[in-house]
Order: sequence, then structure tokens, then C-alpha cells
Amino acid sequence: EPTLSKLIHSLRLKGYLYAHASQSKLIIDPAIKTATVQYHIILGPQIIAAPLKIKADGLSPDLIKRYMYFNAPQPYSLEWFEHARVNLLSSDYFKSVKLNTHWKQMKHHTVPISVITLPKKSYSKLTGIGYDSDIGFKLLLGLRAHRLNAQGHRLQSIVAFSTRDTHFNLQYQIPGTNPVTDNWTIEITRQSHLDLNFAYSRYWLGRLEFKHLTENNMLRISTNWKQETASNTTQTHHLVYPELDLLKEFEFPRAHIDVPTKIKFKMMTRLGIPYQNNTHHYFNQWTLSLRARLPITTAHQLLISATTQKSFSHSLEDIPSSLQFAAGGMQSVRGYAYNSLGPAKNINLATLEYRHQLTGLWYLATFMDMANLHASLNGPWYRSAGVGLVWISPLASVSINVARAIAQPTHPWRLQLSVYT
Repeated sequence: EPTLSKLIHSLRLKGYLYAHASQSKLIIDPAIKTATVQYHIILGPQIIAAPLKIKADGLSPDLIKRYMYFNAPQPYSLEWFEHARVNLLSSDYFKSVKLNTHWKQMKHHTVPISVITLPKKSYSKLTGIGYDSDIGFKLLLGLRAHRLNAQGHRLQSIVAFSTRDTHFNLQYQIPGTNPVTDNWTIEITRQSHLDLNFAYSRYWLGRLEFKHLTENNMLRISTNWKQETASNTTQTHHLVYPELDLLKEFEFPRAHIDVPTKIKFKMMTRLGIPYQNNTHHYFNQWTLSLRARLPITTAHQLLISATTQKSFSHSLEDIPSSLQFAAGGMQSVRGYAYNSLGPAKNINLATLEYRHQLTGLWYLATFMDMANLHASLNGPWYRSAGVGLVWISPLASVSINVARAIAQPTHPWRLQLSVYT
């Protein structure tokens, strides 16, 4: 029965909505000890979606069809119909989407489809506020133009202010051939103040980026231009660096547990190519990270992460300060001050955290973090351990940690807080 159901389902995806099995036969051959099942399936007519009648003010019908994966002749299926509606709603162009199948107008097994959309406002405001022990209070203000032309191009500008980080970012976004998964971005960033703790940095950054994003995979390829000055060097860095990011996520359902096991693998590499300054050399950087969420029960889970970051360069000075590796703070080794471990050409990080669900979205956490500032794993490790309270929702997050720097002689305690909306 499962085999027959899968077969019928695959046929209906191809437009054979009325496909069904009329009879089945089991044939047993004792001589060679095999059993064969024969199905007799009546396909019925193949239903084809007619060329679309599209009402989408300001956007080209071709862009709408690409979001719907419409390729004439398009076999009609309920799954295709629902995916097309979801893709249009997820595009961020529309306030509402209505797809209609006009069965009464079907001729020669071809059924007309109409698309009626209600567009969003042309512009929307972006706001965010938060506090982090590492960077202090943070305020984000921005404006997003949802559609600049019939091809669906977008424009987004953001200004961010905090004690350690003040910058302006402008992005021009272009839908790809498959706009559901592929997008191009032209980006300019002016970092007027960046306090890395070990240096102050200012830079201009230009980026051309292609991103392919699906439910469990991400590929990002970019070419970057950067001009940076920093307090820990007397020379200005002028460089171009291509960058590659890969992300792969695996999800495994667990029997009798609502929360699945998730494993996330990420790789990043960049090649720094200096120009206008003969004293700087080429450099290459790699980051490999693995994160896993392992549920023990619905209310108990383990979080494990490991990261290694490597730089291949003549010296650390060849790498701009904003691209140098450092650790310490809420996002790496809790119990140590922000970026107090480093800068370094190489860093290895590891975290083991246990979370217990108290109620709703609140979790009690206990953790141990480790960092090593050498190319190998044999060098000294900086360790910290502590407890925390975590609240996570789709709209905001709160994290309060008390951690102790075990590797320091006096084993100092540090309170760290993070609140973001």
C-alpha cells in the first residue's frame, strides 16, 4: 500500500488528478523464491494549468510566474497550487495573494488560473533596539523599498548606533532567475566607528553578492572591496577579497520527542588581495564550524558547538583589524570580556551547554566554553563555566549569564546580559 500511494501521488503531481488503481495482483514464484506485485493504474486525463491571468500592480507577469514555478505547459496539482501561493506570499511584495482555479471554464483538460494580489506599501520602516554587555545599547533605524520597478528590485538602508559600533549600510537587491532561492545584492557599508576592544577601526566596504538559499542549505559567493584604517596599525589597508560561505543543516526527527535533532555545518573562506600598498601581503582565511542541538527529552536538550578559524598570512598585520580573529564575550567564551582573547591568526572554540525548559519559552542553562589561540589543539586553553537564563521567541530574545573564567588566576565572575527585539 505505501508503494502504491507513492506512485499515485507522483502521478497526481504530474497533473493526473484522477489516477487510481483498478486492480492489483501478487505473483509468487516458488522456484526462485520471489514475489512480484502488479498494479493496473488508470491515469485519466492530464490536467494542464492554462496561461495565467495575473493582476499584480507594478510587477511584471514574468516575475510572478518565476515565483510560482510556472512553465507552460504546467501540469496542475494541488501541491503545485499551494506552493505557488506560499512562494508569492513569502516574496515580501504582497499583503495578500489570491489564486483561483476556474474549473467551470476548463476546456480540453486545460483549466484557467487567475492570480490577484494586494501589494504592500511601497516603503516600510525598520526599527530595532537592544542591549548587550559586549557592545552596550544598540539602536537600528532603516527604510525598505519593497519594489523599485517591474522586475522586483529592492532597496534597503540601515543606520545602526551603539557604544562599539556605528555604521550605515545600503543594499540594492535583485531577484535571481529563480527568485525563491536566488538573489543578487550590491552593498555599500560605511563603518564610522568599530570598537573591537583590541583596536578601533573605520572602513568603507563594497560588496557584490550572490546568495542561493533553500530550507536547509545556503551558498553565498561575494566579491568585496575594503579600505580600512585602525588604531593598531599606521597603514591603511586597501584590499579586494572574494569570499565563499557554505551552510548545510541536517534535521533528524526523534521518536516520542517533539523537538528534532539538528546539526548545522558551516564553512567560510576568503582570499585577501592587497593593492596600493606593497608592504602588505596576500592572506587566506578559513572558518569551519559545527553546531548540534541534541534533545534528550522535550524539556531537556544539549547544545554542542565547535569552531576552528585559520589564517594563512605572512604576519597578522597583513589582515585588516576587522577581519582578525578574537574571542571572549556573549557569543564565544562567556566569562571573559568581549574580544579579550586575541587578536590571533588562529582560534579554536568549543562549547557544551545543557538547557532545561522551565516554562513556555524560558530555559535554564549551564555551560562550559573553551578557546585556544594556536594553529594546533596543543596550546593552552582558556576555559569558562557558568549558568544562565534564556528566553527565545520569534520576535525577541533575552539571555542572562553568570560565568567564571576558570583559566585566570583569580577565577573572576562576570555577569553578561543580552536583550534584542
